[in-house]
Amino acid sequence: MPITLNQSLQDRILRLMAEDDSFLAAVAGRVEPEFFLSSLSGELARICLNYHAQFHRAPGDHFADEALRVYSRRSEEDRTDCLTYLQKIRELPRPNKDYLLRRISDAIKLRAREDAAIRFAEFVSQGKIDEADKTIYDALKSGIPEAEDALDYLRDLGGLADRADRPSYLIGTGVRAMDHVFGGYCRGELVSILGGAKAGKTWGLMWIAREALRAGLFVLHISHEVGRDVMELRYDMMFSGRAKKAGQEIVLPGRDERSVVPGSRKIITRSVYDEAACRKARIAVSRFGGRLMIKKYPMGQCKPSEVERLLDYLENYCDFVPDVVINDYVDIMDLSQYSKELRHQINAGYVWSKGLADERRVLVATASQVNREGLDRRHVRRKHVGEDIRKLANVDAMLAIGRSEQDVKEGLAGLSVMAARGEEQDGYCTFVPCFAIGQFCLDSWLPSEVDEPDLSEIATSDDRSRPGREYNRPAPFDQEGD
Repeated sequence: MPITLNQSLQDRILRLMAEDDSFLAAVAGRVEPEFFLSSLSGELARICLNYHAQFHRAPGDHFADEALRVYSRRSEEDRTDCLTYLQKIRELPRPNKDYLLRRISDAIKLRAREDAAIRFAEFVSQGKIDEADKTIYDALKSGIPEAEDALDYLRDLGGLADRADRPSYLIGTGVRAMDHVFGGYCRGELVSILGGAKAGKTWGLMWIAREALRAGLFVLHISHEVGRDVMELRYDMMFSGRAKKAGQEIVLPGRDERSVVPGSRKIITRSVYDEAACRKARIAVSRFGGRLMIKKYPMGQCKPSEVERLLDYLENYCDFVPDVVINDYVDIMDLSQYSKELRHQINAGYVWSKGLADERRVLVATASQVNREGLDRRHVRRKHVGEDIRKLANVDAMLAIGRSEQDVKEGLAGLSVMAARGEEQDGYCTFVPCFAIGQFCLDSWLPSEVDEPDLSEIATSDDRSRPGREYNRPAPFDQEGD
């Protein structure tokens, strides 16, 4: 019985077999050419397996040459199909290796159990109980060890050779000052953006999507609150730097040596309803190789099982396996299956979200509210988490957006690290948002670069900071360019 995985996943599996030594070693002997749906992909898989049997590594740069050598004896049509398929595989984004190993292992286990069930019944009917027990035992041990086994820490030393001299992040935060102290986000993590009403939480999640798309990754944005048409418009604003109304003057803070000058920068908005400009912006982003899917659910009606069904549907029918899942946001999903109490529902929702990140090896990002005490202040703290403090324990990272009334007037905001596994906690920076033109962060700086006292010791809503001269700030927003 063949292992059943859709063509999209098989294309990604074949790419990893061609270029990843450890992946090919893990599947060799467990995945045969007959595993693939087409004769062409099966033949290319055979090339990889034969190459590994001879040289104990993936063909890498030799893959295309080996394929063309084999197909040189085929018809012109077959050679053309081979070249087209090789190009298709080459243009795929970097596959999610851990997720693919898990899917292959699950498929192998399913086949082994189905075969074992038939043989078990035959052995029992023949009175061969020992053989029947062994059949079930062998089926339970099936799968790919690399996807199933625990790490034998003192003996498995191979990971040390693959480790770089610093953490490897999937993407950065998109706020350059925060990247200095926080680092970035990784696969398998659950990230939450905290903030008050209208603080910019959705823009913060979209900024994560922006970083992922610029890295050539696939992003699924699930909205339970904002309509799909509005989300589409917001993404157009973000990537084009345009506003809903043209000709408006927006005043932003500027830098002058070691001080912030409120209202020192001015920009004139351009219309996001300019079709040509938005088309140009989308084409520019698409050149990085990523994809963005936007899905809207009615507020309070989407269950966790529906999100999992959507992920399976996109994988099976849309050739779309996300690297980043943005769920805006967990708190307003239908979580009634877990408990009658809201706080227990939310806690279970965060546990489910973390499990989703672990199982599919994706970055999951969501948003949540601060409590009343956390409003009208730039530096938000852990005690300001709303609804259920257990969120802090369930997330891998939580960043909080803070803005006082004075900050809103001056065009400033704060970003605080509320929780971070393996990262520096209590990090903080000031940044310049401009949601009118879809920009979550135009500029940012650290507390260590200001003249004022350390902001971590300040707990008032008036904890505004000033940038220092040493931080290498990004180039200002170009209001003339597209």
